[in-house]
Amino acid sequence: MELDPKQPGALGNLARFYLSSRQDLPEALGLCRRLVDSQPTAASYDLLGWACYANGLTMKPAWPPRRPLNETRPTPFIASGINDFSRRHECAGDGCP
Repeated sequence: MELDPKQPGALGNLARFYLSSRQDLPEALGLCRRLVDSQPTAASYDLLGWACYANGLTMKPAWPPRRPLNETRPTPFIASGINDFSRRHECAGDGCP
């Protein structure tokens, strides 16, 4: 990481280590955000979702739905929504809200 701070493999592996060991969760969230910025793939967004969840950053479900379930409309691009949500709910260095 010191040689190339944007190396996707290193970012993902270190974030995964922090998340699986439940240590330094705010750092894991920061690593995942950097990973998504450098490599916006489904796997990166999945790891970001895990980091958000581990840091207590979850959205309330919208149930019951505001529209009928059979109404056909294009769904929003979920990945950008997760990234925007995680950025709006920043963690402090000493823990998350």
